[in-house]
Amino acid sequence: MSPKFVDRKQKIKDIAQTALCLFSQRGYAATSVEQIAEAATIGKGTVYEYFKTKEDLLVAAVQEWVDQGEIQISAIVEGIDDPVVRLHSFVRRNMKLFNPENSNNLHANRFYIELLQQTFMEGGAFYNKHDLLKEFRSKIRIILVDILLDGISKGIFKPEIARDAEKYAINLMAYLNGIGQYALTTKESLEYKTLVEFHMKNFLTLILTDTEE
Repeated sequence: MSPKFVDRKQKIKDIAQTALCLFSQRGYAATSVEQIAEAATIGKGTVYEYFKTKEDLLVAAVQEWVDQGEIQISAIVEGIDDPVVRLHSFVRRNMKLFNPENSNNLHANRFYIELLQQTFMEGGAFYNKHDLLKEFRSKIRIILVDILLDGISKGIFKPEIARDAEKYAINLMAYLNGIGQYALTTKESLEYKTLVEFHMKNFLTLILTDTEE
């Protein structure tokens, strides 16, 4: 009887998805490798065949989380011809992620806070992995840069922003993440929406051509 073929990439993805689910529900510190193995219906030793440490599992879980977000955003903006509408769709999706009134976000928000702790806490799993986090964020940023460049090509956004399109994208993402964290800590969903709308109005003033203002 020939040995069963195992798709290594798919196995890594499956374990990472399980780890993401448990880390989101219980937190990183409260989740053991044994619990991840049990939830994935494999042995603990099998987990260590694919991941050397628990930190490696967290990295893979974050990678899976970012990949899922990239797929969701791409699906939302796909087929929208107007770059302004596409930009607003991008922002609305981000707002849903942080909306404190959305009960479906409970686990996602918990995982996001967990990631922040593991990034800024000395000895955290991502404390010395800033380049890796930058690489993860770049996947979402590329989508935003493409929206800006498309708007420029269609004469809707100012051509002079082309050389700084990535900087505009980074600044918008930084604002959305920052105000999202504010919403999570204050639980002010209405104020959150108002603040984002205010920022977007000013952001569009900066990038729209005179004919579009």
